[in-house]
Amino acid sequence: MNDRKHLKLRHNTWYFQKRVPKALKALYPDRDIIEQSLETGDIREAREKRDILLGQLRQRERLLKVQEQPRQRFLQYVDQLSQVAGDRFVGPGSCLGLNFTHVADTSYKCQRGIPMDLFERHKGSSVFNP
Repeated sequence: MNDRKHLKLRHNTWYFQKRVPKALKALYPDRDIIEQSLETGDIREAREKRDILLGQLRQRERLLKVQEQPRQRFLQYVDQLSQVAGDRFVGPGSCLGLNFTHVADTSYKCQRGIPMDLFERHKGSSVFNP
């Protein structure tokens, strides 16, 4: 069998070479091609190592797809709520502490849009945001 897909021979060493799948572009932002030495001159051993690498890539693709599904469902739910409620619906991130916000004694500013004096003025209290 002459199966050399994703295999390149250079100076008597086999290399794995494959275009980065679209689903994995975030993991390889600066690369278009995944290339790795298989550290062998034997084609049978190179095929085995190639198959392992291809399996790892497929597994990463599936894992990213599974991790993305709950986020997609959540965003679809938010879209549905905003369509039903119209202007009355406030989605995530659109209004900080819509009703009540608790400001702890020790506050760590995490968003640029929140003025630091808010934390200083209301330290250790709950604040109503109309």
